[in-house]
Amino acid sequence: FSFTKSISYVNGFFRNSKKPLPQIPPLKGDFGLRYFRDNLSTGLIIEWSAAQNRVDEFEERTSGFVIMNLFTQYIFQIGHIVNNIGFSIENLFNKEYRNHLSRVKSILPEAGINFRLIYKLMI
Repeated sequence: FSFTKSISYVNGFFRNSKKPLPQIPPLKGDFGLRYFRDNLSTGLIIEWSAAQNRVDEFEERTSGFVIMNLFTQYIFQIGHIVNNIGFSIENLFNKEYRNHLSRVKSILPEAGINFRLIYKLMI
């Protein structure tokens, strides 16, 4: 098992007026738990974001959110080629949320529940 975490925060403002700069992301982060066994790994990641209320005059505020993602991947080798098969479910509970850095956040929320199947060959 392994536990991962990350957090980021940016505070930007105009030097003279002390008003917030546009397109500054809110406090956000994630934490996850991953299980490894031989060539298989699986786990979950919980992404979160605080609300962003420090906005420029032509920018919209965004609410905070929490979403959950599940993933699994299997790696195997055939000859000299490494194969990686991955499957993930993102936004598992179909939460409607808006990414503060999205240019279309005022008309479209982020994607609802989505499934991703990826096959990679590394030669």
